[in-house]
Amino acid sequence: MRKSLIVLPLALGALALGFQAPISAGSKTASLANGDIQVFPYGLLDHVRNPNATVPMQVQIYNQGDSAVELTSLKVLDQFGNQQLEMPLYGERLPGDGGTVADAYLLMETVDPEIAHRFNDRVFIPLEERRELSPETEAILHRRLLDKVAEIKQNDGVQMKNARFELNLTALFPANPQAGAEAIYDVLVEYRDTKGDIHSATTSHVTTLVADFLPPPTDWSPNGNGTGRSAGAWYAGDFHVHNCRDEASNGCPDCDAEALNISGSFTNADLKSQFKALGFDFFSTTTHSYCINSDNEFNAVKNESNLLDEQNFNVVCGTEMTTREAGGQTGSDPLFDAQCLLVFHGGIAHYGGHNITSRKHGGEDGWLGYCLDPMNNAIVQMNQVNSEGGFSIANHPGGNVISNNSTAMFRGIEEDMCVGCEVWNADNSLGSISMDHRKWWIDRMLDGKYTYPASGSDTHDTAHHFGATHLWIDGPFNDDSIAAAMRSGKIYLSNGPFLSVSLADNNGHRVDMGGVAFAPRTIPHDYPVTVEVPYNLGSATGTLRVYRGAAGDNAEVLIQEFTNLAGQGTKYVSAKIPNPSRKARGVWYRAEFESTSAPQESAYTSVVIVAIK
Repeated sequence: MRKSLIVLPLALGALALGFQAPISAGSKTASLANGDIQVFPYGLLDHVRNPNATVPMQVQIYNQGDSAVELTSLKVLDQFGNQQLEMPLYGERLPGDGGTVADAYLLMETVDPEIAHRFNDRVFIPLEERRELSPETEAILHRRLLDKVAEIKQNDGVQMKNARFELNLTALFPANPQAGAEAIYDVLVEYRDTKGDIHSATTSHVTTLVADFLPPPTDWSPNGNGTGRSAGAWYAGDFHVHNCRDEASNGCPDCDAEALNISGSFTNADLKSQFKALGFDFFSTTTHSYCINSDNEFNAVKNESNLLDEQNFNVVCGTEMTTREAGGQTGSDPLFDAQCLLVFHGGIAHYGGHNITSRKHGGEDGWLGYCLDPMNNAIVQMNQVNSEGGFSIANHPGGNVISNNSTAMFRGIEEDMCVGCEVWNADNSLGSISMDHRKWWIDRMLDGKYTYPASGSDTHDTAHHFGATHLWIDGPFNDDSIAAAMRSGKIYLSNGPFLSVSLADNNGHRVDMGGVAFAPRTIPHDYPVTVEVPYNLGSATGTLRVYRGAAGDNAEVLIQEFTNLAGQGTKYVSAKIPNPSRKARGVWYRAEFESTSAPQESAYTSVVIVAIK
């Protein structure tokens, strides 16, 4: 007898019943009412920049019934019902589980989406209708979810099949598509029941064409004088990418500690094709440290990263390192701190270690493995990364989910330690940075601990359209030049617009974005400077803000704001370096743009630092 789907009181009446009608509804919301075989859209790209790309995608076929079926074929139909792809499934047997996986997915949509990575492709509860839960309830449901996934893994997830296929988007987009054009299609799976009758199940999806990343304004140059463009260029990338090694079920191999990831993910080779279709130039593969269980497994990741490099695309070898927190704590991480208290007294934090050459210990595979030894603190991890010519980024440091609470142990570029801070974690935000992560970044600089801003999708499935990290690279494009560009701080974050910042005085001194100018303590009080902000906003209209911050202050200062800004150009903002006698650790300047037009587009510069010596 089939188990009914669990309906928690916390889920309210938000469960959507019935898959949407194929194509015509235009919605990606699905549910589990129409038949035993479900086609989940986990693995379908939402956005591309190249409408002619052939891209690896996948759907997850799931049998919530009691009886096994035989899968016969997968087809892709365009919005007019024309078949664009057919892939045989060779009668593969798919047993039923009576609703166990559906129970797990409902729980994933009930708990905090930052925990379960469930912001998109939700099946039961629309994100805007999900109720906030107390930490105690989150912990109870998280424990229930872990048990449910363990039940699924007992049978190796055989009730789910991740069906991968290569989709040529050319015929799905209209002729000569412009930004905003949509490729609308059905993915239809045919199967045979125990009586031999043929049935089908369908999911509908929309892949949207987005505009190319915008170039600098016509008068911009790397040396800031409007002339003499060098051979360098801007490169866009993602510093936080998980792959099929971070899956609890159907992984490559499985990682039991990643119990909330059962939707199936992609190899790095698949992700490379997806990111290229999105107009990116690189990504760093950041499998969790607790999912890499030996030196041999790390070496396989490193070798794969090297093999995937090509002239115009690089895969950087990295790891998302789980570190042990110690010392004074700021803020809280109630769920994961409580879990790890079962193992040791303290919390955990995540750092991205990039361009590395050896395994970085941080937990182990298995239940609560992210809490277990061998594990080092952040200072040890960062020193190891730096010794290999790599660099570290503090991942999703704010908020209350694996946040970086051990601020006493944090060290930035002022001590040649952590280079970046992930202020734009795109798992939950396409249009803007996370305010929690932004605040953490700025608060550390107010403490005199400086980092450059960075971004990462934190994807556990497909490549995302979000605010990429844009790096200026002058010379060969490779892993080492990416590392050097991050350390130079010539960075901006953007999902479309261009934005930069420079600082100049009236005596011919100048420092570009990411640079550090050293000023003597004898510099006059309120020394005048000009903040130059080149921008290219394309068709977007919005607000440009220019900030100054100083170590030792309580907050940044908004020194000028431009509203209803559009087009391209350069803004010149008069500013001052405040009294240096009390600013022993420096002053910084930066800029942000946020659009008021739709779709939302944003950009955030790195900092220009004036260090007082």
